Amino acid sequence: MNSVKHFPVGCITEVYEYKDYFWVIEKSFQVWPDEGGPTERVALAGSLPVPCTSKDIGDVCIKALLNFNSQKPPYKPWELTELRKLFCSWVGVKNWNSFYKNARYVWVIGDNLGKVEIIPVDNCNLFPYETGINDSAIYVDNGFDSEGLGRGIFKAFKYATNHPDRKK
Repeated sequence: MNSVKHFPVGCITEVYEYKDYFWVIEKSFQVWPDEGGPTERVALAGSLPVPCTSKDIGDVCIKALLNFNSQKPPYKPWELTELRKLFCSWVGVKNWNSFYKNARYVWVIGDNLGKVEIIPVDNCNLFPYETGINDSAIYVDNGFDSEGLGRGIFKAFKYATNHPDRKK
């Protein structure tokens, strides 16, 4: 049965596709526990093999959105080396550059009305920096279920780009 999910204000999660897995990352506001401002990665919500079911990826993303801002970022925003090492430990890579150049991803943004926007990310193909491809965003209205959210995520990944230096 569908029901409206009331997500925390400003909640966002990232879903990466890297080496035949989806990696769902929990986030919190950098100035924790305040609400508002930039966000930081704080935990691995889960990983799933590619392919997986839309319900499975939807379940993990809903969990990550509901847990948004539930824990303090372990490092300050300027401690980029430490933040990247932590992230790499979650996905099992040795260095950030390898991950960055070989992953593609989407942003999943929920609101307190239960709606979700899924934005595919351009990984330095259209512009020399990462940016959301807003005109390809997928919207999931309130009352959705895990499977509906997962279908939206899979659809958004069709527009997400790989880095131009990706290993083939």
